[in-house]
Amino acid sequence: MSDELEILGAASIGAVARDTTGDGYLNGPCPNCSTEIAGNFCAECGQSAKDLKKPFITLIRDMLGDVFSFDGRLLRTVPPLMFKPGKITRAYIDGKRMRYVPPFRLFLITSVLFFLVLFSVTGKQDWIAEGGDVTLNQGLSATIIDGKPISEYDEYSEIFPDDGSFNRAAAKAFIERLAEEDALDEDLDTEQLLDRIEALNGQTISPAEIFRVVQIWMPRLSFLLLPNIVLSLIILHFWVRRIYIFDHVIVALHMQSFFYLLATIGLLLPMLHPGLVWGVFGVATFVYPFLLMQRAYDTNWFLNIWRTIGLLFGVFFAMVGLIVLVSVLSANDLGVWSWDDIDWNDMETFAIGVDAG
Repeated sequence: MSDELEILGAASIGAVARDTTGDGYLNGPCPNCSTEIAGNFCAECGQSAKDLKKPFITLIRDMLGDVFSFDGRLLRTVPPLMFKPGKITRAYIDGKRMRYVPPFRLFLITSVLFFLVLFSVTGKQDWIAEGGDVTLNQGLSATIIDGKPISEYDEYSEIFPDDGSFNRAAAKAFIERLAEEDALDEDLDTEQLLDRIEALNGQTISPAEIFRVVQIWMPRLSFLLLPNIVLSLIILHFWVRRIYIFDHVIVALHMQSFFYLLATIGLLLPMLHPGLVWGVFGVATFVYPFLLMQRAYDTNWFLNIWRTIGLLFGVFFAMVGLIVLVSVLSANDLGVWSWDDIDWNDMETFAIGVDAG
């Protein structure tokens, strides 16, 4: 015990281990386990022996060194990422990694940059900044039933009079008529649907509020695209034994980083011809994944064409699912509907809740 107290006392005045060689690493007993340090890490507990107690000017120097080192790697990473598909991907898979920004860090940087620019640009649109409140009635008026919007049915003005009220009896008769004509499911719980419409009738939601909620959910859920791309690549190359899951992860990270950067450039350059900018984006949607996979995997080009098509189908359905999920979660946050209203034992209730919202 006395020995431990002596060690702790010495540590309090910086005497246990200090940098006596000027190389930035501690010498003497390890501050964590008191084992004698030999090298840059403690042989007993593995803690780094790097001396964190440095003069202020040294900390500034190290920080600037890290910044400029990162900038250098960024400059060596972005140009080939954009203009030489698969080059840095193949290099990283082959183990040549020091020159480039790590794929996941690049993915985080590009995704954050994209969403910052996206929300900054769209948030300035007049329909969001100055748009009037949207009511449930306006949303329902555009709902298509049996080939035409509800607002075009004669009963609509009776169900939703100009004074903003809700005629429950007229709505019930309208729903029952549609069910008899097979335009709606006959097993639909009419009373529950009417209760929800009546509860939400007249509720207003501003475009700015909708935009705020979408801002919360879209960046979070966009990360779900990454495992979808990885899974698609695994399935499409399942029989190619020399390609590992690690390779697919790197390809997916670089692919998504490229499209985040390209979309960011498209948002930042509205002064160019919009059709040209997004035309390039459309062409790159097929060409870039093809070239990236061709160079990264070095597989048959003809099969690679079909793999690219399969990948795009997978990504398309994933994005549709993402949009639906963002819409559902945003609607829940806005109070249009609630998870509490769902009877998970009866999924028809879920359909009713969504249709009503």
